[in-house]
Amino acid sequence: MENVASKIRIKSEIFKVIILYIIYFACLLWVYSSYFVITYGYQGFRDSLNLSNLPLSVSILSLLTFFAGTQKKPSVVFLHFSLLFIVTPSLTLFCGADVQSDFIFVTVSAHCLLSASTYIPIPKLKLPNISSQKMQTYLLLLSVLLIASMLLFGGSRYLNFDLTKVYDFRREAAANLPAIYAYLSPNLGQIIIPTGISIAILNKRWQAVFTLMVCAIFIFGLTSHKGPLFYPLLVILIYLFSQRQRFFTYLVLLLILIVLLSGVDLLLLQQASGENILSGWFSSLAMQRTIMVPAYLNWAYFDFFSDTNKYYYWSDSILSLGMLSSPYDLSIPYLIGYYYAGGSHANTGWIGSGYAQAGLIGVYLYSILMGLCFSYLNSMGKKIGNSLVISIFAIPALTMITSADLPTMLLTHGLLIALILVTILKKDNYRKALGTDRLSNCQ
Repeated sequence: MENVASKIRIKSEIFKVIILYIIYFACLLWVYSSYFVITYGYQGFRDSLNLSNLPLSVSILSLLTFFAGTQKKPSVVFLHFSLLFIVTPSLTLFCGADVQSDFIFVTVSAHCLLSASTYIPIPKLKLPNISSQKMQTYLLLLSVLLIASMLLFGGSRYLNFDLTKVYDFRREAAANLPAIYAYLSPNLGQIIIPTGISIAILNKRWQAVFTLMVCAIFIFGLTSHKGPLFYPLLVILIYLFSQRQRFFTYLVLLLILIVLLSGVDLLLLQQASGENILSGWFSSLAMQRTIMVPAYLNWAYFDFFSDTNKYYYWSDSILSLGMLSSPYDLSIPYLIGYYYAGGSHANTGWIGSGYAQAGLIGVYLYSILMGLCFSYLNSMGKKIGNSLVISIFAIPALTMITSADLPTMLLTHGLLIALILVTILKKDNYRKALGTDRLSNCQ
């Protein structure tokens, strides 16, 4: 009887999540067509509403959500990241901007292959283990030392805590520091500090949490990159959500709220002729850059390289060891930025980046590799607890999905470091610290 009741509860939960996804998609399409294109149309977002694509879009979204499920383990959570930040916005462009159906096929097939690859079992690596207390201390000391070294190298010269002036300081701040910090600061902001915060929350070391959050603020101030300012909040939110039984319900509801608030922000912005309380900042940060831009850039990469059929084949990556010549004079992000994003640095996630490197082969190769990575994280979740693994990898997974080429992700954005950290983290008495590991036990 308990098994039957459990199965009924699981099916009830997944159907609730499917309904919420459809509501999320409807809200996104409504805000996009009614307000978003008015403000951001100059950036390439087209206003070409085609409701004939709506039935197919709803069917695709419902099926993908159903097969993703609500089993609370790392791979499933990150598949929902893909659905929330790539698939649903892409379907919004399919209906709201009438982008090619071929692009939707590439996006959906890549997501399906990513999902299938997570079922390939990857054994745990056997490496020396470190207790969570020691790792927390090491990460805290490393964070403080790296920030101190940045200050010693003159980082305070371009110290800026004003969100509205980040683009005025970013380039000068980067040029002012030794080149090695182009690799150290992203690893610190995306991996070291969030991992330290996750472990400190687990161990209830609130002073360490506070200190690491201050470190994150300094990373923002020293680099003028906004991400490190918000990453700790996202990690804490994901960690707290992961302790709830209806994790996916809360996650989709949060995105619905963000989209609706963005719509209100855009409406107020347009009615006030450019001036309101938020001045468009909320919709710019939350809906435009976080939700719509990754899908738009995936389309831009697909649109450009499907016309030229000249791929990079990793010629501008360290993987080629300089043995391949690039078919273009610009790197991929600047090339796409030149044609589709007003000359900006238009980096994107695994679908667009994979297509730029080797067409469909590149996309599917990246999908398989990411799926294997998520499968390995499932193994780590069984060892140290799913909640901890999900909170540590929330930022790397989201970055892989939305804004970084996979080889770049491994080195510059700290994926390799994060994998090593969860592998060497000792299995302490996590369930005692948490009371119960709800995320491990809920199916």
